[in-house]
Amino acid sequence: MRAISQGQTNKQVARQLAISPRTVGTHVESAFRKLGCSTRAAATLKARTLRLI
Repeated sequence: MRAISQGQTNKQVARQLAISPRTVGTHVESAFRKLGCSTRAAATLKARTLRLI
């Protein structure tokens, strides 16, 4: 979430973590569902509000 909140793309996050962009996308979608959000901006705001990042 931290990398996503900093504006990094799935591809950039994947390079950092040495995983595939598709895997990053799956995890991002899961985080969106758990946070009840549908956009990166909304997920970032909610994660910050909940002090997750």
